[in-house]
Amino acid sequence: MPGPCRGNYPRWFYDEGVGSCKQFPYGGCKGNDNNFLTENECMQRCIRGRSKEPDRAVCYLASSPGDECDEFEERWFFDASVGQCQVFMYGGCGGNNNNFVSNEECENYCGERKIPAEEEFKTEFCFKEQSLGTCEDYQTYFYYDSQDGACKRFLYGGCDGNENRFKTREECENKCGDAQDICQLPRVVGPCSGSFLQYYYDRSTDQCYEFDYGGCDGNKNRFDSMRFCQERCQTTQATTPHDTIPETLESEIPEICKQPAEIGHCRAAMPNWYFDINAGRCIGFSYGGCGGNANRFQSVELCERQCGKYRNQGEYSDMSVVLTL
Repeated sequence: MPGPCRGNYPRWFYDEGVGSCKQFPYGGCKGNDNNFLTENECMQRCIRGRSKEPDRAVCYLASSPGDECDEFEERWFFDASVGQCQVFMYGGCGGNNNNFVSNEECENYCGERKIPAEEEFKTEFCFKEQSLGTCEDYQTYFYYDSQDGACKRFLYGGCDGNENRFKTREECENKCGDAQDICQLPRVVGPCSGSFLQYYYDRSTDQCYEFDYGGCDGNKNRFDSMRFCQERCQTTQATTPHDTIPETLESEIPEICKQPAEIGHCRAAMPNWYFDINAGRCIGFSYGGCGGNANRFQSVELCERQCGKYRNQGEYSDMSVVLTL
């Protein structure tokens, strides 16, 4: 409260409606106890002092210079992307609570939020559903859509979520672009309004067709010529590359490993793997949940042990562990 006097002294109060401290002109007398000389004192008493445990979301917020004030001073914020406190310039009003007077204060509050060592990326991550996370500090990221076989833009809230999240389209494509056999992917025109003659493979007919590509956000089932499409995907013309599976070994591969991938007739999207006899390796695909054939495995490791380079090695050499229909 400004009080009944007519002075004009800059003070700070805690605004419970927005959960942050704001400046106000104090008249100089009376008022109430929600009146602090500095923003930091207000924050210590009303925000961080409320609980011994830090508010988890604060440390994941992006730095904010504040609203239209220009009394810039050096402050510190916790940068969750690198797991340490960093300097930024604060304008003097507004902003958010990831704002500390010193590096020590920042470390004391958020230091336990250090980022753990990055887990080795696994192809399985590409088949996880898009996850916005639980915070509301929305920023543009990319995820791999296994239904279309393409990387797509989405808004990530800033914390939690899952591993199917990438800062750039390039990172997404580098890690997930080869997660599925391109010949099993659907035709994707893309959201742009261009018109570019391209060719795609239709697995239901084992034929290549032309289509108008919009120019952006498509997938790899897209070829510049009919010949390229046919050579890559048509089974009637497919040949086994000499540098993948030697003829002497091909006869040793179990018959189920020679079957084509089949997504089945249901509409689920379950990450599975099949052995591609032409590529000589296991490739991911989205299984519909029912039907299909036995060339289908729940992990790339199981697929490789049954059909690929680790065939007849280790605990999975018994064919009884193969998924049956």
